[in-house]
Amino acid sequence: MKSYHYLCLLALPLGLWAQGTFEAPAVTDIGPNHRVLSWNSVELDSAGNEIVVPHEVIALGDAIHWLNPLTGQYEESVEAFEITAQGYALAQRGQHKVIVAPDLLETPAVDLELPGVDGQPGQRLRISPRFLSFFEVTTGKNVLLGEAKSSVGELVASNVIVFPDAFDGEVVDAAIRLSYRKSSFEQDLIWQGGLGGAPEDWNLDPASVLVELYSECLDPPTPRRVRQVLADGLEDERLEFETATIGRGIAYILGQEAESVELSKTWAELDGRVFIVESIPYLKLRELMERAGLARNDGEKRMLAGRQVVQGREGLVRQVGAKARKSAPLVAAIRPQRTMPRRGVVADYRVDLPGGGPPGGVFRSDSTLTPRSRAWRRRRSRPERASRAPPARNSRSMCRSLGRDLPRVLSCSEPRTTTVLGKSCQAPPTRPRVTTGTRPSKSAPAERS
Repeated sequence: MKSYHYLCLLALPLGLWAQGTFEAPAVTDIGPNHRVLSWNSVELDSAGNEIVVPHEVIALGDAIHWLNPLTGQYEESVEAFEITAQGYALAQRGQHKVIVAPDLLETPAVDLELPGVDGQPGQRLRISPRFLSFFEVTTGKNVLLGEAKSSVGELVASNVIVFPDAFDGEVVDAAIRLSYRKSSFEQDLIWQGGLGGAPEDWNLDPASVLVELYSECLDPPTPRRVRQVLADGLEDERLEFETATIGRGIAYILGQEAESVELSKTWAELDGRVFIVESIPYLKLRELMERAGLARNDGEKRMLAGRQVVQGREGLVRQVGAKARKSAPLVAAIRPQRTMPRRGVVADYRVDLPGGGPPGGVFRSDSTLTPRSRAWRRRRSRPERASRAPPARNSRSMCRSLGRDLPRVLSCSEPRTTTVLGKSCQAPPTRPRVTTGTRPSKSAPAERS
């Protein structure tokens, strides 16, 4: 999974938090991944004269702003879906746009437009979850566990849609969850009950069986495929598009994301169709399900007795066929719902946008860095004589103002203390502090920052 990078430079004497007067901070520069706040403070020089000292704070975050084509101005990205009159969910106040169909069987279920380049429309990923299967790596044998079925979406949070009971049959109890965030779009498969049988039911070796989810991509752009070997020996593909990446996925028990299992993924062209195939070792998934209290149903073997073993992934795709509903009249609509799944095992993948941090940037305490089209230039603050004092602001009101203007990046607590990503950092009264923080990643807790 891709990491988020946040970094801020606080270019002011921290002793001013305890005393001094300030102007209200103003946004003096803004872009897709940064915002610059500037203000002046009044200090006394060694002779006791008042001088005006300019200051800047640079806030960096992935896709924190989007360019509104109607106004030509950057606005803060909003993580939210809007329900249209036709019952679709639309997320459009961000660098990437998403349309979610009311019914999971609509083609496509998800229409994702990636950010464009040089004012051109972005690439589009039109994705529909299709079916689940067992795949025996050593022999290439497949068994179909369940196909996606008609399921009406529920808006369980402003940026989250869940399709409950998303697969056919009475054995596979699973939902599909879609999440829109400022810098990513995520699809999760949530097992809430039985898996749909065990490999032994078809004389498959559990130690070499993968549980796989096939999501079909309709007329997709061709990604750059970067192969890497996971710790368990499985091969994963990092899919790199023009302005987005699908990285490594994970599986975990709801509410216990830190204890996760890596997923492998491949871009597969099968029987004239294109799929993203996500895989997890059966034994690891079974362990997660047992820990989550999702016991196997005693009737699974009897209910799946008619499922046939098929050779190869292409044979499985050919057996399933193109079961989907295209442009059928709809009476359903995505509807608000308060209940979020609280129990289950999640397998996810995520489409990530490019990061906004400076690669290899070098920061110094006596200067600020201002982004200009990815070119970082240093600018030193220069004190000037004060002709008149700006409006007085105490340290606590200044903290509140900065905390409001730098969401998720900088917050203020006690005087002379800066809190970044939950870590308090103290600095001498006249020495600015450069702070970077890390946020745990789903797949690699030390990598997301």
